[in-house]
Amino acid sequence: MTKQYTKLMLRGFNGECDAAVANVAWNNAERMEERVHKAFDALNQLGSVMQMSLTPEFLQLKLDELRLTHEYQEKRHQEREEQRRIREQIREDEKAQQELDKAREQAEREEARLALAGAQAEAVAAREALNALMGITATDAAWRAPSRLPELPASELSLQRLEADALSASLDIAAAKQRLRAAAAHADVANVSGWLPELKAGVSAERSGDWGVGPAVQLELPLFYQGQGEVGVARARMKREQHLYADAAVQVRSAARAVQSRLDAARRGVVHAHDVVLPLRERVVQQTQLEYNGMLVGIFQLLEAKRQELAAAEQFLSLRRDYWLSRLEAEQLLAGRRPRHD
Repeated sequence: MTKQYTKLMLRGFNGECDAAVANVAWNNAERMEERVHKAFDALNQLGSVMQMSLTPEFLQLKLDELRLTHEYQEKRHQEREEQRRIREQIREDEKAQQELDKAREQAEREEARLALAGAQAEAVAAREALNALMGITATDAAWRAPSRLPELPASELSLQRLEADALSASLDIAAAKQRLRAAAAHADVANVSGWLPELKAGVSAERSGDWGVGPAVQLELPLFYQGQGEVGVARARMKREQHLYADAAVQVRSAARAVQSRLDAARRGVVHAHDVVLPLRERVVQQTQLEYNGMLVGIFQLLEAKRQELAAAEQFLSLRRDYWLSRLEAEQLLAGRRPRHD
């Protein structure tokens, strides 16, 4: 009987302790401990009839088990709270990132609008400057430039041909040559005039008793002064024109070489940009698009790749423009005019 009663007390107390351990949470440890103490006191009171009781050591073991379970539940609660806080922080960061992306997109859009307005203003100014050069005064002058620059020609003028044609067509050289001829002719005239006698004619009157009037002729021979001053000035002018003529030829040759160098450099730049740079940029955009589709990069990486592709295309157009400007300078040389650089 005593043994059965002992088992009953142990099963009752263990059941209460197991229930308390199973129901303990991070915020009800005191209530579960109180439940264990009440079960301990109630069972000891019932066992006092049979002079049987649960020991305080056994109670302490059950309380230790309860506290350990409570600590575990408290740690789990803290971990869940930390995870919740992290998730909230991530949501806040994502929201802030979305706002930042939106602000960046809006800023880029506004900057693009400003760039477009500036480009339109520059286009109007360039058109008006060209109208002034062409002598067009009408405000509604209806002329239109080609939508794109022409392709590069198959071959370029050789340097020797460009120099020869520019020398033969140069108006500066032709004018310098005419001035040289005029100065040489003036020097020859001054040299001959210095040795010619000066003949003077007039009327002479003499009185020898009565006054007599008759013609008078005076001949001066250049024995000591043969017009050396005038001859020196004429020869100095001729030498000056000779130097100017040679300088004009040097300037035309130098301009031809400079134009040819710019043409070659611009042509190489256009070919390299078309055959190498633009395909590479297109490949970068395609690869970035694939990575964006696979969610490996963000939208701004894709936009940056596209922006770099557009910058390469703009550089390509700039190189083509430089080529045709150099080509225009070559045509000016062949038309007899030396290009002027501000």
